[in-house]
Amino acid sequence: MAVSPELDINTGLSFTFAGATIIAARKILDVTLPSAEVQVFNSSHQASTGGLEFIGADLTDNGTMEFVVQHKQDVDYFSEVGTEGEVVVTLPNAGSTLTFNAVFQNYTPQSAPFNEPMFADVVFKVSGDVAVVAGA
Repeated sequence: MAVSPELDINTGLSFTFAGATIIAARKILDVTLPSAEVQVFNSSHQASTGGLEFIGADLTDNGTMEFVVQHKQDVDYFSEVGTEGEVVVTLPNAGSTLTFNAVFQNYTPQSAPFNEPMFADVVFKVSGDVAVVAGA
């Protein structure tokens, strides 16, 4: 599949996604960047005293990148959900970048009143590590 053009968000953040083209040429309203989370396990046992003891798992779940786009009603978004590709996010302050692989996980059109723009929720599931490069 083709690489979609760089997509600008009104906050100054921009990103590219090599894989799906469904989100190209859309007004993007809001974005939530990937997070980082590990599962925490209770390591307490019968010999433990005092408070419970916990340990963190070795693998990190880097969450999702989510945003809201203006929905175009003449597109086939069903065929592109599940697409995999590289995402490069450029942050507005000092040009730092986040790079990660992702799966186009979800495209959900929202309900809208008549004669109003329709929007859709988009979710990319981060697959693997997130590389962060500080800007100048």
